[in-house]
Amino acid sequence: MTPTPTPTLPLTTAEALNRDCFCRTLNTERLREQLESDDSLSGMLSDILRTRPNLFSSTVVFISSEMQHQINATVAAIERMATLPGYQVQALSRAQSTAQLDHGPRSVCMGYDFHVSAQGPQLIEINTNAGGLLLNAALARAQEACCDELDWAFPSHERRDTLRQTIFDMFAAEWQLQRGSLPWRSVVIVDEAPAEQYLAPEFELFRQLFAQHGIRAAIADPSELSWQHGQLMHQGQAVDMVYNRLTDFDLTEPASLALRQALEARAVVVTPHPRAHALLADKRNLIALSQDELLLAWGASAADRKLLASSIPTTRLVTPERADELWAQRRQLFFKPVAGFGAKAAYRGDKLTKRVWSEILEGDFVAQALVPPSGRMIEMDGMQTDLKFDLRAYAYGGQVQLLAARMYAGQTTNFRTQGGGFAPVGELRFDAATPDMAAISRMSDQLARRGPDHAGSYQDGPLAFGHRRLSIIDLSAHAHQPMVDAALQLTLVFNGTIYNYRELRSELLAQGYSFFSEGDSEVILKSYHAWGPQCVNRFKGMFAFAIWDQRSSQLFLARDRFGIKPLYLNQTPERLRFASSLPALLAGGGVDTTLDAVALHHHFTLHTVVPAPRTILQGVRKLAPASTLMIDPDGSVTEQVYWTLAATRPETPLTETQWLEATREHLSSSVQRRLLAADVPVGVLLSGGLDSSLLVGLLADQVKDLRTFSIGFEDLGAGAEKADEFEYSDQIAAHFQTRHHKYSIPNTEVMARLPEAVAQMTEPMVSHDVIAFYLL
Repeated sequence: MTPTPTPTLPLTTAEALNRDCFCRTLNTERLREQLESDDSLSGMLSDILRTRPNLFSSTVVFISSEMQHQINATVAAIERMATLPGYQVQALSRAQSTAQLDHGPRSVCMGYDFHVSAQGPQLIEINTNAGGLLLNAALARAQEACCDELDWAFPSHERRDTLRQTIFDMFAAEWQLQRGSLPWRSVVIVDEAPAEQYLAPEFELFRQLFAQHGIRAAIADPSELSWQHGQLMHQGQAVDMVYNRLTDFDLTEPASLALRQALEARAVVVTPHPRAHALLADKRNLIALSQDELLLAWGASAADRKLLASSIPTTRLVTPERADELWAQRRQLFFKPVAGFGAKAAYRGDKLTKRVWSEILEGDFVAQALVPPSGRMIEMDGMQTDLKFDLRAYAYGGQVQLLAARMYAGQTTNFRTQGGGFAPVGELRFDAATPDMAAISRMSDQLARRGPDHAGSYQDGPLAFGHRRLSIIDLSAHAHQPMVDAALQLTLVFNGTIYNYRELRSELLAQGYSFFSEGDSEVILKSYHAWGPQCVNRFKGMFAFAIWDQRSSQLFLARDRFGIKPLYLNQTPERLRFASSLPALLAGGGVDTTLDAVALHHHFTLHTVVPAPRTILQGVRKLAPASTLMIDPDGSVTEQVYWTLAATRPETPLTETQWLEATREHLSSSVQRRLLAADVPVGVLLSGGLDSSLLVGLLADQVKDLRTFSIGFEDLGAGAEKADEFEYSDQIAAHFQTRHHKYSIPNTEVMARLPEAVAQMTEPMVSHDVIAFYLL
């Protein structure tokens, strides 16, 4: 629980709280207790945080008691409408045969989704298989008021404590409505490929809830069910009830055949069922519910009609006859497929293209008056962020059991680019101030060219991380950074590659560690937990990384043995900042950019090399190769050198042949190690010189269709040095039959792009190769 800025408005209204209360009210350990109440559920929260990190918000959404009362009343009124004969005739006339069956059950887990407006709650859609009820029940019980003044805004403990029993009683009532006093022995939770569903953890919670009450429970794909001798069977056992999570609402898909046969034979209790979907969730029902004249003709009371008129946005069917009218009004409309669910194939009118509009006209869609979602200001990564939210009322028999919010932002697109390397940045405060996330964002943006595949950030107390990723090992989202291991309370940002990560992973698995990703980043986290700062001695690779230890509030930084991966530092009495490039560090601001005279001397006398810890700037230092830094909460720093080169001759002199064999063996091993570590194709920048030609020779036998790249420049004329090495690189590419790419860059482009290349330099360099590497 982390209270932050003092509100600027009195915290007396839901709107003010949603705007100005930034407190984190989620007690994570309490949530763990709620989710893992049974031994069979052990590890669920860790798995959720790993695979679904945004499933639970750490804060709450506030609504007024008046808003909640109107939502409750609207839900009850809608379900009263669904009992009117005239309403049922119009709803069922367009439904499949399975929806005509009425075996008694009402349908569990109805979901009514609302946006909040100045006019009150506005119904957006109704769902018959609304997920999240048990997850939200656990979440509700894991909240704690952030201060005494806000205790009134939280649900009573009594209401939370009885909710699980209420949910089970709902299923028991469904059984009695169809089976009466017959014994209820089994239930199967059915969804398509259930283990792959985003809300798969909830299936396990329901399984455990049923088992707790003595009901045999299983989770299955519909294709695993069979219809045998008048019974629905699963794994050789009869099924009494199916908790139906399928989006095959009418059970018409081939995989649902056995379930449909059992439903038609009244041989199983199915809930939710096709009839409820036809009567409530088909979006064409919103047309009727928003038309007062129809409701009056069907016998709806004046009170219900008035309530629905204020709570349900006007909805119309999209038809060719209305095409011109709806297109002209599209900016005030939202278009939804009549049988869709969630945001599937739904479109805001102001985002429509002509192509999508033609698809809408050819399909079955409704147009609903647009009601923008309300906002919830939160602190995310130390920044105030305005998210949207909607409200979901979970209901049974017209009674709301739980009201939950879903906070969200607009969708983002992740690009996938093959290549290699990572680019971390970060900040740690020593003065108890909150990190400057705007600075972190600027630093991260500076690295966007190096890391186009993913952008991430993380903030915990005085520390903040930012990261830009270029995917090379484990291309999945599981390897995104900053990488958080909630169980170990460690967070990592990492630039580089650990070539022996597979061997280390096997060793850690043998020690009992479990992994949520397949790459080298998580191996660093687990290694640090297992072996502490000495873990760097076990790494073979090029790396610069930072690990934040929540347990001790310590920050650990490390750099590889030869300093292949850079790590730049800027420290003041108030904070430490670090980045993988000097331009990124400068983007954060507050850096002394006075030239370091000693470093300038090194630059001109050591062929542009400035040895660590100096850089060309007074305010920036480099972590030395083969070194680590441990930064304590008070800002004290401990630096250690963990490796030095042992430049000694062998005790037994080697012959020239032995030296050649040993050199080849080590080079081959080094190349093989790098080759095996990558999950993307490996290529060579081929100049035609000794080193790159040797690499091509070593790789040619191991890499099929090896790619090579050469860069050359336009000659400056007679008497000038030749500006390319194609004469040599072409021979190597031909000899080893590589897939060769040759680029000749005209001088006009060199001059035009030179300022751009200089701006991206980490430190000043004196070589025309710089522009070649940059343009490549």
